[in-house]
Amino acid sequence: MIEIPEAQALAVQLNAAVQGKRIAAVTAATSPQKWAWYFGDPREYPARLCGKTVGASCAWGGFVEIVVDDVTLLIAEGAGLRLYRSGEQRPTSINCCSNSPVVTR
Repeated sequence: MIEIPEAQALAVQLNAAVQGKRIAAVTAATSPQKWAWYFGDPREYPARLCGKTVGASCAWGGFVEIVVDDVTLLIAEGAGLRLYRSGEQRPTSINCCSNSPVVTR
């Protein structure tokens, strides 16, 4: 579980870095994982999130909640959030133990 102070710090960092940004592209479930859980079909995530605006993030115990227009993302243990600047090199693959959302600024 994400520790409560860590969740609070992540929410503050997300609000500073991505609140108000529009989601241009979404990639989900690109490699077989036994430790990644999705609500619904991850193939529908691009349609659910693209073009929407990231709202406020807040800590809920050991979770981080991110409001994206009419969708709520709940980030829990094991999701390593990373911010990549536009044009910055990204890993070609994600470690099997890390199902990390990628946010581009």
